[in-house]
Amino acid sequence: MEPANNIVFSKSVIEFVTVAKEFCLLIENIKILPEKDFVSKSQKILALLYLKAALLPEIIPVENEPNEKFVKEFEFNYVRTKVEQKLDYHDVNLDVINDLGNIKESSITASISELFAEIYEEIFNFISIFRSGDQNKMNDSLWECKQNFEQLWGSKLLSVLTALHIIIYKNEE
Repeated sequence: MEPANNIVFSKSVIEFVTVAKEFCLLIENIKILPEKDFVSKSQKILALLYLKAALLPEIIPVENEPNEKFVKEFEFNYVRTKVEQKLDYHDVNLDVINDLGNIKESSITASISELFAEIYEEIFNFISIFRSGDQNKMNDSLWECKQNFEQLWGSKLLSVLTALHIIIYKNEE
């Protein structure tokens, strides 16, 4: 396929990739940010990430092989721990809808830091494949990321955004 005709080079995909990369950079630079800056930047980037993911076009996978995973357990735990340390006492447990097919009986409880790590894992895996330049793999990674957004990490992101909203705007005495 010519790049101009390929969905992976469409405006909405490039915008999503740009915000996804910024989210990964935010997490990777967490140690140098004060808590207030981390919370504020997270709120804005996550809101954009949700919007850009919701605007992704319909995608059809082209290969039958599973996408490579780049985030290992060590990296996942590192991100979770760093976010937990950054948020300190704000790292509370949240109820998250985990199964859109059965909303009434499908909530899970997870800490904000764990949800951050899960979103990071999804986005970093996507970005890593996208960097390869292999258009078929890019397409399938985009398809998987969109499917997982609709079924898994989109609701987790919204739960984190709600918590960040409360952290930022609550009136502390």
